[in-house]
Amino acid sequence: MIFSKANPLSLVFLCGLFIMSGCATTQVYHPAESRLFRIDGASYLPLSAIAKLNEMRFHWDASARKAELKNETVHLRFRVGSPVVMVNDETELLDHPVLWHQGMVVVPSSFSKTLADYLGREAERIPPRPPYRIGTVVVDAGHGGRDPGAIGRTGTKEKNLTLDIARRLKNELEAQGIHVIMTRKDDHFVSLYQRTYIANRAKADFFVSIHCNASRSRKVDGFEVYYLSPNVDDTARASVASAEELPIEEEQTSYDTSSAGLKTTLWDLVYSEHRVESAEFAKYVTWAMHKRLPSPNRGVKSARFFVLKGVKMPAILVEAGYLTHRGEEASLKQKAYRQDVAEAIAFGILAYKNEFERTDGFTD
Repeated sequence: MIFSKANPLSLVFLCGLFIMSGCATTQVYHPAESRLFRIDGASYLPLSAIAKLNEMRFHWDASARKAELKNETVHLRFRVGSPVVMVNDETELLDHPVLWHQGMVVVPSSFSKTLADYLGREAERIPPRPPYRIGTVVVDAGHGGRDPGAIGRTGTKEKNLTLDIARRLKNELEAQGIHVIMTRKDDHFVSLYQRTYIANRAKADFFVSIHCNASRSRKVDGFEVYYLSPNVDDTARASVASAEELPIEEEQTSYDTSSAGLKTTLWDLVYSEHRVESAEFAKYVTWAMHKRLPSPNRGVKSARFFVLKGVKMPAILVEAGYLTHRGEEASLKQKAYRQDVAEAIAFGILAYKNEFERTDGFTD
């Protein structure tokens, strides 16, 4: 389906929707949201206004310059500067690219009526689905086999600690009815690509990678939780594209409807879809670890860990402590402390699970 060209009825349709919404709801609209903009000869409407008129949830990710509309049956993803829209699992094209105008995301006016028609068809075709539920979590024990990871002053190997914490975390989550998939169950090497593949193949809801840290300074200690950095370069794109066997070329900076341009846009939309959720996920786990562990809280951070790249779900990486710190290495060598770490991470996961389900898988 290609969204139809703008027509003279678009403004009439928009006005009709505002009149109807005024009768049906007490929502107050910002004056700018009710405007029809004329940009480069094309008519545009604020996407937030269209969301309100159709009673859909609207989310704007400023760092990624991407927007979402969502209700019980339809999930749409937009990217400023691109005409590509992902509607559920389908690719659609707008007449003109999505723009950032006067502090708002705006879309071609023809989109409003097409969306209303689409929502009507979906309501007839798709029965109400049950509430969103988190069922599967992938727990990734960092390193393994020939890759020992960080090594402490007394010879403690990161790969052994992460596996033990991962096993304990698995037990805690399974006790709460969550299905857990381990990327490794024993001391063997698993490539970064395989870890990503395992998570995506399982269509897991959350991905948690367990690690221990190291520093040149022996004074540094504490835990920290990472999510994927928004700064993704073409090399990173190519790496994940290769892993997923997708022929993605360099990103186009102009309005490009070529095969290469569309593939790049689609990859970027999928890639950053869960960035906001991952950041929130990291906050919940950090909060839980801060509540339950004596180790210093080094906070939530973003970084470009490859193990998180290409994972198509909210994903975090937990650094449980510094093996290069004498006291923290000693703590991590104790089974009781590793159990505390696992329980703290589990508590954070369960807290975010409740929030994720409450919002039907959509970040407020």
